[in-house]
Amino acid sequence: MKNFSLDSFRLDGKIALVTGGCGNLGPYWVMALLDAGAKVAIIDLPNTRISTDLKKISHKRLRVYKADIINIDQLKNVHLRISTDFGPVQILVNNAGIDSPPVQDAEKGKDSSQKNKRYQKMWDVNVQGMVNCIEEFHPDMKKAGGSIINIGSLYMERSPYEGLYTHMGFDKPWAYGATKAAVGQVTRHFATRLSKYNIRVNTISPGGVFANQDTEFVKKYSARVPQGRMANKETDLGGPLVFLASDASCYVTGINLKVNGGYTAW
Repeated sequence: MKNFSLDSFRLDGKIALVTGGCGNLGPYWVMALLDAGAKVAIIDLPNTRISTDLKKISHKRLRVYKADIINIDQLKNVHLRISTDFGPVQILVNNAGIDSPPVQDAEKGKDSSQKNKRYQKMWDVNVQGMVNCIEEFHPDMKKAGGSIINIGSLYMERSPYEGLYTHMGFDKPWAYGATKAAVGQVTRHFATRLSKYNIRVNTISPGGVFANQDTEFVKKYSARVPQGRMANKETDLGGPLVFLASDASCYVTGINLKVNGGYTAW
């Protein structure tokens, strides 16, 4: 009998791909994968700036590729380059996503074409772009298995609490949570369809992550969390990601791993 080993959390020799890896949370997912031993490819938009910390990593372990995940042709071209530089992708982190600007009190109830265009763009990136990446890269995993991790949100299953934003005179729009709810359904769909290839598909849903937000917002949000604080991007996110990326979670698929300090336990 082979017992559980801490080595199962290691990702040595694995090739991981992180979309939106130069954005807000992207670099922290990337560093966690690198620390666990993986080689990492990043896909991000052409005009995205690369953080200083990522620039220090050797090209033998980390490379950044410029593409728009909405564009199938660009994805295919980048896929060829990743395959040449690193080999087949074994871990896919669908992190790329966009939020919607807050709805100001003066704009509530108005239905403008500009707002609808923003919401459509959000759907295109957060949902269709994610599906594009799954369909493009999962064939890499069919031979030896793999892990796909979709980044969700607290608002996959909770409506934003309006009281968090009243002092700032705006509200969180419905559309962002709707796209993240769709992420959960995409995860469940592909988890059932790809399991026969030993490909696991899961979601990680962070709660509020501290990023020097408005002081009153941080106070209000933290009061709704059993652990009494927002998430720390440097320490709270990497462990759950590596767990789902690694063989330590070999019998876990189709779930939503909530990393929110107990927010959804109330």
